[in-house]
Amino acid sequence: MLETLDLLRRNPVRSAAIAIVLAIVIGVFAYAAGCIRGGVSDHAIWIGALTAYLAVLLFAVFVAHLGAALFHALIRRDSVLQSMV
Repeated sequence: MLETLDLLRRNPVRSAAIAIVLAIVIGVFAYAAGCIRGGVSDHAIWIGALTAYLAVLLFAVFVAHLGAALFHALIRRDSVLQSMV
């Protein structure tokens, strides 16, 4: 457990990605639980909206990293791509 926490401290981008994915998963389950109970509450709507924003943020981070990897591989042709992969 301590090794995992140390790894997350050393890599803040990975930590942020894990936090976003966990928030998306929690939001989806909370929204589904609200629908199953017989109606969508205000909290479920708020969590659903937050989940959607976090999903877009995660996708933007993924696209930015993909673009950076392609930039380093195709234009700069340096060894940064090997460290990204």
